[in-house]
Amino acid sequence: MRREGQIRVVIVDDSPTVRSLVRRLLQRDPACQVVGEAGDGARGVELVTTLHSDVIVMDLDMPVLDGHAAIQQIAQRHPTPVLVLTAHPPADQAASAFEATRCGAVEVLAKPSEPEGWRQL
Repeated sequence: MRREGQIRVVIVDDSPTVRSLVRRLLQRDPACQVVGEAGDGARGVELVTTLHSDVIVMDLDMPVLDGHAAIQQIAQRHPTPVLVLTAHPPADQAASAFEATRCGAVEVLAKPSEPEGWRQL
């Protein structure tokens, strides 16, 4: 059920642990409502088009359909802002971030590697 003024979020990441962390972080904010989760890009695209979310938090490296392709499909089918959380190594991070924004992501952030980084996120 949609509560007035809440931001509806879909989380797309192949790691159940990361999905759980992101869900718990978002649920701390009463303005956010996690309405769906997917473990691959293809399922993420399906959820976004059926759930009509306001924002997507998405990984790039996933099975079935990677984040870049999923972002492109979302932009074509149901344009929705995508925030990318990626664990790409620093050497690949700039190129990957550029490609993600070219595909339609609005922001690219590195996944924290330490618990304190998740708290700050």
